[in-house]
Amino acid sequence: PELGATLGVLALANFGLRRDLVVDGVPVGSILGGVGARERPAGSCIAVVATDAAVGPHELTRVARRCGLGLARVGSVAYDGSGEIFLAVGTSRDVPSLARKALDHLFVATVEATEEAVVNALWAAPEVGGREGRVAPALPHDAVLALLEEHGRLE
Repeated sequence: PELGATLGVLALANFGLRRDLVVDGVPVGSILGGVGARERPAGSCIAVVATDAAVGPHELTRVARRCGLGLARVGSVAYDGSGEIFLAVGTSRDVPSLARKALDHLFVATVEATEEAVVNALWAAPEVGGREGRVAPALPHDAVLALLEEHGRLE
């Protein structure tokens, strides 16, 4: 809002371990346990940031790098073999004019939007069956909401 610009993140959240999941600072994964979850970390995350802020390619590269901080807020530790891909695109036709100091607002927005994109992806994901009878259970909504309420995160 301070910049008069919009920023959003789309994330493919196919990474990490359930036990590492953190939602709004609450260690949901370790509290709920990893029933049915894989024991070894696997997968990667792809995040795409889009903004209409008047920034150039160099600034967009810096914005994209902040996605990793958003992943860390949800419990990702980028295990060995993880190959995150972060991309930022700008839609503004204006000449890049954003002051360097104002970039901090975009950086904060990127971290927060990445965190939210991952939580939204996990919240919307249904239980999925895979090879050899493997099952990735859906996030237990009622249990997560109860934990967030218990930790004072819901109003």
